Formats: sequence, C-alpha cells, structure tokens
Amino acid sequence: SCAEGSFEGDYLAGNRVAGHLVCFVGDDGVAAIVWTDELLDIMSFAWRDDGNLRALFDAWAEGVGPER
Repeated sequence: SCAEGSFEGDYLAGNRVAGHLVCFVGDDGVAAIVWTDELLDIMSFAWRDDGNLRALFDAWAEGVGPER
C-alpha cells in the first residue's frame, strides 16, 4: 500500500474493489496520490509539497473525497 511507499493497484471499500490507486513521490519531491472511484465514475488527486507520502496516505485513508 501507499503506507510503505510508491504503489499502484486497486483499493477496497469494505469488501469490494472501489477503484484504482497510484501513489508516489516525484522527482520534484512532491508526494502525490491519484485515485478513481468506480461507483462515482471520477478520478481525483491530492498532493503534499513536503514529500511526506505517509502523511498524505493517512489523510486519504481517513476519508478524503466526496461525501456519499
């Protein structure tokens, strides 16, 4: 998962695949997460300028995104 570093793969919401997730720190030092939500048919992204991918992933995992 993104908690350990760069990652690309599906993510779950409950026991179903909710979408696709990509996370990385770019050459410019910016941490980024890009994800899709299959139910809503959207793609979203978030980033941190300080390169702290773990903190960005923790915030994402706590519920970043649209209200359902």
